Amino acid sequence: MMPYDHEYDGADIARLWNLVTEFSEQLNQIKNLVASLQAQAHDLKMQALHSETGFVLRRFNTNMSKESFETEVSRMNGMLAEENQSLQHDNKQLSLLLKEYEQTLESVMGRFRSRAHEAQIHELSITRHYERLVLSRETADLTQELANATNASLVMSRLSSSLRAALRLEGGEEPESEGPRSEDLLDEGRGYKGPDTETEVDWALERECELVRLEKENEELRRMLGVGAEGLQERIAAKQIIAPRNAHLELRKNRRRVTGSSSIGFGLQRSSSGWSEREQWPESGQEQPRQFQM
Repeated sequence: MMPYDHEYDGADIARLWNLVTEFSEQLNQIKNLVASLQAQAHDLKMQALHSETGFVLRRFNTNMSKESFETEVSRMNGMLAEENQSLQHDNKQLSLLLKEYEQTLESVMGRFRSRAHEAQIHELSITRHYERLVLSRETADLTQELANATNASLVMSRLSSSLRAALRLEGGEEPESEGPRSEDLLDEGRGYKGPDTETEVDWALERECELVRLEKENEELRRMLGVGAEGLQERIAAKQIIAPRNAHLELRKNRRRVTGSSSIGFGLQRSSSGWSEREQWPESGQEQPRQFQM
């Protein structure tokens, strides 16, 4: 083991301290240099940015002479003028191309509009044609249905008239005249339709209304006559009412025969409902009013 020398140790420490001091100074210088380099880099970036955008009104490089600065500015202005001319030329070319496209599109749309108009007119004409055909067919069908219904009504009316005439002949009464008369229409309150201008359709409708009315009256008479089980009490009451009347008529008839006066036979008048007394009592077992002489 070497002996410890205080002198040798102190010299080494002093040398080491000197080295550390030198290194610290160099490090500070390097830091200052790095800061200056960063500032210059930032300035260069700003100059490059303004050079790209064409904004060179400020003078960054103060170390440049006035002649070099003006030369740089004139060169940049020339470049900008050339770029402006090229852009104007491109703009003119694009404007011409756009006009050509617009003309082409206008011609195409004109043809398309004409074709679409022709197609629409053709479609509308076909639609109108078929609508007229359908309307004529429907009109013909409705006319035929109306004619069939009218004929059926006329047939039913004639059949009902024939049946009514047969029933009246069977009951011993005179049949009514064929067809309605203007006087009968006025008396019955159904409205005057004219003696010569009444159409067959109106007459058939009138006959149908008459048939409906007679059917309702027939149902009412059946109910009064006690044809059903519910009309038994009404039937008994009707017999009780008619029995004194028949006795009175028989008494008057016997008196007329005794006196020997001239007699004129006549049938009972029709009731307001359109049925005679003979038709109102169709049952064989029921008492019916007899014809009497005055």
